[in-house]
Amino acid sequence: MVWAQTPSEGPGAVLRDSDFAKRQPAPGSKYELWRELEELVMGCFNREGSQVKGFIVAASAMYGDGELTFGPMFQNAWCGVQEHKILAPGTNRVPLVHVRDMARLVRQV
Repeated sequence: MVWAQTPSEGPGAVLRDSDFAKRQPAPGSKYELWRELEELVMGCFNREGSQVKGFIVAASAMYGDGELTFGPMFQNAWCGVQEHKILAPGTNRVPLVHVRDMARLVRQV
């Protein structure tokens, strides 16, 4: 998880989008390299006077267009079937984005 080593402001504190720059990946994870690449892109292209701007588009969990990860869960929810297990308290949220919405965003940038 990209945010795994990011310090929070206390027990139960929630990390927000505004904490993006403070992200710290878990040591030894593939996200360390991804973070280094992000810093390289931003450092190379976002200098004063540069005619090229670098952007980092970080998608959450993506779904749609035939993937099988969330498809059965969405179908079960639509049909009123509860095959999943909710662990207490059940207040966590999984940020999702449809692949077409992500593609539209990238095209706009």
